[in-house]
Amino acid sequence: MGKRRGDDVLVASVPAVVTETIFTAAMSPSPSSRPAGANNHSPPSWIDSASFDHKLMVVRENLKLDVSSMDDFLAEVEHCQGKMHDFQRKQEDIKASSQSIQDRLMEKIQQEEAKCQVESANVETMEKELQEIAQERDSIANDIADLNRMRDDLTQRIAMAVEEASQQVEDINMVDEARKNQVPRLKHQISLYADTTGIKWDFEDDKRLEGHVSISSKQVVRSFSIDPQDHTKFEIANKLWGIMDTSQRL
Repeated sequence: MGKRRGDDVLVASVPAVVTETIFTAAMSPSPSSRPAGANNHSPPSWIDSASFDHKLMVVRENLKLDVSSMDDFLAEVEHCQGKMHDFQRKQEDIKASSQSIQDRLMEKIQQEEAKCQVESANVETMEKELQEIAQERDSIANDIADLNRMRDDLTQRIAMAVEEASQQVEDINMVDEARKNQVPRLKHQISLYADTTGIKWDFEDDKRLEGHVSISSKQVVRSFSIDPQDHTKFEIANKLWGIMDTSQRL
């Protein structure tokens, strides 16, 4: 049977009403047996020996209920009480289940909070690592910029050095060309000087001025060896002229 509207009020109030009704009926004598002028609140002597069936009959008479109506009423009361007990058991089950769910949720929350703390620590560590990587990246970028500047500077220097070397090579080529052109002339001059002075130079020892003076007409040959560190150019020239004059006078 479904729960009808007002059953909660009925279940709560019926036991008290029935108890009060039974007590009132048991304590109240019937109109025929009540002595004239007797106090309405004084219990009659017949109550002590009366049976419960008689009391129930009195209650039924006072409530004007027949047996079938009372049985239906008591059955309804018992049904409502059973519903109430079922509701209380379900309420306790729900409460226990709710507590279990709450405990599991709290445990899950604590686990997730612990995970969050670990992840927060990991995030902080990763942030520090990222900062270090960023600093290292900036340092490398600065080094690369410095290297690029050095490369550009070296490129300019190399270009200048190449240009200077090219100029020097050109100058050397010009000097070499001039030397090549001058060598025959010098040889010719030296040959003339040798024929005139009779000096034949010996270039084996580059630290001394060595050679000989030959006068072919007189078949005279005189050797000489002069240390340029011990004589000035003027003195060397005088020595050579002296050797030539002596050779010619012989």
